[in-house]
Amino acid sequence: MSVSTILEIIIGLILIYYVLGVIVSAVTSWITKTLQTRAKDLEGYLNGLLDDKDKLDEIMANPLITALKPVRLTPIVGFFTGQTAEYSTEKIPTGIFLTAVLGRGIDTYQTFDEVKQAAENALNGLPDTSRLKNDVTKLINEAEGNLAQLRYSLESWFDGVMDKASATFAIHARRIVVALALVVTLVSGVDSIDIALQLWNQPNLRAVASAKAVQIADGGELEPDIKVLVSTLEELELDYHNDWWNTRNSPDAPNATLMKVIGLAITWVAVAQGSSFWYDVMKKVTSIARSSGSSSSPETNNA
Repeated sequence: MSVSTILEIIIGLILIYYVLGVIVSAVTSWITKTLQTRAKDLEGYLNGLLDDKDKLDEIMANPLITALKPVRLTPIVGFFTGQTAEYSTEKIPTGIFLTAVLGRGIDTYQTFDEVKQAAENALNGLPDTSRLKNDVTKLINEAEGNLAQLRYSLESWFDGVMDKASATFAIHARRIVVALALVVTLVSGVDSIDIALQLWNQPNLRAVASAKAVQIADGGELEPDIKVLVSTLEELELDYHNDWWNTRNSPDAPNATLMKVIGLAITWVAVAQGSSFWYDVMKKVTSIARSSGSSSSPETNNA
């Protein structure tokens, strides 16, 4: 088995994982935007931070924050009519959030006592269980009258808050990706082991897959049009449209069912890594293949 053959098989598998990953990413994005998952996670995290729903509603109603509400097509109907709707705020820059809490921008305060008084007024109505109240009070005390230190501490603390809110959304989105990766794997019936064998046995198939991967990698688009990518898979003419519960070989063949399950499991795990992961890998591997002199066209392989 030559190095170029191994590389072409790997590239072919990466191409398939990437295309399926793009499909999963697109569906995940549609689901999270339709369900407003990011906005709900943000408000949920901030509500836990303040421990006061009324105060949270007051902050989120601030014009500076409502101005950040994204405008998108309405689900399903908007696709046909162009109708748009305003969705809940999904991200809040630290400066804007501090302004909404303190009443005005932190840089506009000239003295330490002014910031301290504004913070105490804003936090006065919060319950003693509020982490926001306790942490900000602690930061004020630790600053010991140093205005620059207090500004830095408050901005850094709220940066951390927004990062954690984003991390919460990322965890929830990741769960959706993993679930959708399983669905796409079972619906498509892509068995990694079987696909690898097809690539091994068909030099022309390997060459076409390599050429397509190079074209995508050189295109510079992380997630190009899905229809184009699906047509790319169709051009490969891979035999993966058989029912996922069937094996290519006779069910009586040794370990046929086990190998089918393993092949599907490999695909599931691979697709769950996401399209951006496989795009980066594809660029690196196609670069290695070209530098090693591997073929990228059927004509070269037949020469």
